[in-house]
Amino acid sequence: MLAKIADNIIEKGNPKLKQVHVAFSNGGHVFQEALKRLSPQQQQTVIVVTAGTTAIIDEHLACKVYNVIGSKDWPSKVCNGGVGGIEKAKETANVKMIQQTETEGVVGGHYFLQPDYQDKIKGLFVAEIVGEYEIY
Repeated sequence: MLAKIADNIIEKGNPKLKQVHVAFSNGGHVFQEALKRLSPQQQQTVIVVTAGTTAIIDEHLACKVYNVIGSKDWPSKVCNGGVGGIEKAKETANVKMIQQTETEGVVGGHYFLQPDYQDKIKGLFVAEIVGEYEIY
């Protein structure tokens, strides 16, 4: 589907027209693998926001990538090699660490409806996506 949407966008010839996706947890890993299968031209039609991702997506795999990891999201931190792994990933990826004020049981801050994740996603849409791009 990503490729099909990308081809439709490319056909329209509008460089501001983008497909925008939000992925949570292992969806980041799945999305990263899907992006690798696209051509560079197709990749440039994609904007992706990950929250609590299990795999930090490199910037070169899409037009824009925002990897958001919460301070209390221990599963995401562990999957990405801890603080050291996340810092290393910042060499090739846009990683935004956010403070989390709320947790739930065993998962800590690792749940999609976590308020700080939702606020950050909304903030990214307002500040960096809406107004700058047209959403397909």
